[in-house]
Amino acid sequence: STLYRIYLNELLDKLDLVIKKYEIDKNKFFFFIEPNSYLNETTSASIDLRQYLYNVEGIKVDGKTSSKWIKIYDEIYIETLIKKGFKVLKTKNSDLRSEYFYDVGHVTPAGSYFIGRFYSENL
Repeated sequence: STLYRIYLNELLDKLDLVIKKYEIDKNKFFFFIEPNSYLNETTSASIDLRQYLYNVEGIKVDGKTSSKWIKIYDEIYIETLIKKGFKVLKTKNSDLRSEYFYDVGHVTPAGSYFIGRFYSENL
């Protein structure tokens, strides 16, 4: 996770240079943490097409473990963005319904509506 943190800092420093060069108001930037369906029992698809993660031995892990690992990196991402002065939006996992997803991250029309409503209420 240290390498990931360093990588993010380098990328955000480059973004800051672009923002300053073009005199863009940094307060107009929002980063959205993509929701995922790892903690949902199902998705809207008739076949579960979720792409679960793999451990270092190459063994596929379950949704709970995949979610835990993604959360670790999302938290590093959020923390780094906030330290660099960016705003972050993130939905609550408890608000994410199975019918919002085709797979782990691609959303259905209902999922698009949910995210659109979330944006309109939080921007």
